[in-house]
Amino acid sequence: MTGAVWEFSLLLLIVVSVHGASAEEVKCLTCFDPEGCSSNHPMDVRVCNEDEVRRNHLMFKLTNPKVYSSATAGPFHCFDVQTSDHDPVNGVKRFASKGCTSEAAVKSFCQGWIEQLQLDRCVTCSTDDGCENGASQIGTAASMLLLLTAACFARNLFNS
Repeated sequence: MTGAVWEFSLLLLIVVSVHGASAEEVKCLTCFDPEGCSSNHPMDVRVCNEDEVRRNHLMFKLTNPKVYSSATAGPFHCFDVQTSDHDPVNGVKRFASKGCTSEAAVKSFCQGWIEQLQLDRCVTCSTDDGCENGASQIGTAASMLLLLTAACFARNLFNS
């Protein structure tokens, strides 16, 4: 194998390895109440897996049946949801939660909430920043940048 082909093969292997690693392990900020989910409060970061997703989906059994009944297998994503319940007797009750969900639930995560709840914020993402930057795909974007770099390198290599 020539030096240039070896370098290209090594770069391609690195790109594939980084892309695979970013796709497998998703870590999400986790909290279960408005105070715990505030930016002033330290939150746990958990690695997403089926058990974590199952526990999170169980919380939504009565408030969002679509999420509760969604598959819990990966790939995994993070969620940040905040709702309000405007009860004429007890006033406004707020609910907030961040954690792991499944790709199957992402499609319906921000839909299907019961009528009594006002959805104040609902975001899903693939980042561990608590979805603070919206529905971003940082792992995928970084992998695509590496793949584009490898493609440019290969084009220059084989056109020389």
